[in-house]
Amino acid sequence: MSDAPALPFVLDILDDGLRLYRAHLRHFVLVMLLPLVALAMAQRTIQALVVTYLGDSWGWYLVGWLVGALIGYPLLLIALAAVGRSTAALLDGRRPSLRAALAWSPSRGCGMLLFNGCFGLLASIGAMSIALSVSCPLIYLLGAAAGFVSALMPAADAFALPGVLVASQLVTIWNLVVGGALLASLVYAVQPFALEQLPFGATARRALRLPLNRLSRSLGTLAGAGAILSATQGVWLTSGLSLLGMGWTTLIEEGTPVPAALLVLLITGWLALALPPLAIWTALLYRRLAAEEAGLDLAARIEAWQSL
Repeated sequence: MSDAPALPFVLDILDDGLRLYRAHLRHFVLVMLLPLVALAMAQRTIQALVVTYLGDSWGWYLVGWLVGALIGYPLLLIALAAVGRSTAALLDGRRPSLRAALAWSPSRGCGMLLFNGCFGLLASIGAMSIALSVSCPLIYLLGAAAGFVSALMPAADAFALPGVLVASQLVTIWNLVVGGALLASLVYAVQPFALEQLPFGATARRALRLPLNRLSRSLGTLAGAGAILSATQGVWLTSGLSLLGMGWTTLIEEGTPVPAALLVLLITGWLALALPPLAIWTALLYRRLAAEEAGLDLAARIEAWQSL
């Protein structure tokens, strides 16, 4: 087992992923955009059918979004897997093929969807536990400290509000990082089925074994990738809505299909630009963990030492 520290490993993956993304930006965005366009069209069609035949109340809108999510989730996984396959092709010195990246057999696709759902459930429980383990004690300690200070020095109430704001921001940042890491872990769960051709059971065991054997590196990479994704999400949506000059309520108001379409275009554009790096990072993580387990990293180091 390699005893190298986790931080250089994490930074190396994040840096290599961004360089690969910048070098092949058009290909990665195109691979991601094709399934997303199909997803956006399906979502808008379902919403139109729901409004036409069932009604335009908030309840029916919610039903339409849920049906669209059930249809769109496999399309999103296929897009993320396609980015992972393109990443592997580039790393192997091959020219990535759009057709090969998006080609899936039904059995392989169903296995990926099943494993991703089970993995997502376990990851959600773990992420919620990690988030609450920090957020809840911090909130309770802050409340107790504020009450203690106020009891001793009533004039100190003016300083309590900044402390509350700072603590709330820290809790929000922590939850965003954990939530981003959860999303990154779901993207990671796609990569073994995209990059390997093993049977379902062997692929699932390998997907779980590799990050557990290198837990600090895996968690660090997922947290770093998730933090970057969360930051870009806030910047993209805030700036986009500001440019549109409309509030969320106006965008989904009845009788305004153009603003609603602009909202769908905004979200689709952000996904097409922001999700490929996440898939690249998780594909790099899986390949490097697999290489370490197979001893390929040790062989490469020995060859490098012999060439000196």
